Amino acid sequence: MANYKRIENAVNRFITGDCETVMKRLPAESVDFVLTSPPYADKRDYGLLDGMISPDDYVDWFMPKGKQIYRVLKENGSFVLNISDKVVDGFQHLYVFELLLKLCKETGFHLVRDYIWYNPATPPNVYSRGGYGRTKKSHEYCFWLAKGDTWKFNLAIPLLDVNNSKQKVQGVFCIAQHSFRKPRL
Repeated sequence: MANYKRIENAVNRFITGDCETVMKRLPAESVDFVLTSPPYADKRDYGLLDGMISPDDYVDWFMPKGKQIYRVLKENGSFVLNISDKVVDGFQHLYVFELLLKLCKETGFHLVRDYIWYNPATPPNVYSRGGYGRTKKSHEYCFWLAKGDTWKFNLAIPLLDVNNSKQKVQGVFCIAQHSFRKPRL
């Protein structure tokens, strides 16, 4: 297993393995940006050593990874966490929000902004899982966290869906499954 004491040795390479283990091999303050979408709580068996992670154990499971992300990020680095919640005993479990609070209060991240990733593949409906009487969820959370007091944001013009010229982008990440082109200025 390679040790990347110099970040240049890890650039432009596919590095496979457990993210926590791999990040321990990276030098501190060497990464500009981390984007992660960790396994869903109790929803799928990913074939991991820890198997499915229960919502009650999720925060403790993720925090060592969050601490490594904080360690490897540069002082002006950013971390985007894409995460979904879970309904337990008829109510939405709070592990997503507990994790966000712990990442900020205990690890030192700053919450820059929260975003919604709208997923049109799961439109809201009242028939979600039978008679629960709640609508089906059609979004996931994206939390933008910064390590330090300064961070970068490069505003890029959103890509427009060429198959839907009336599409409006209003503060929501809309992931469409069509051809895209940049708008003409």
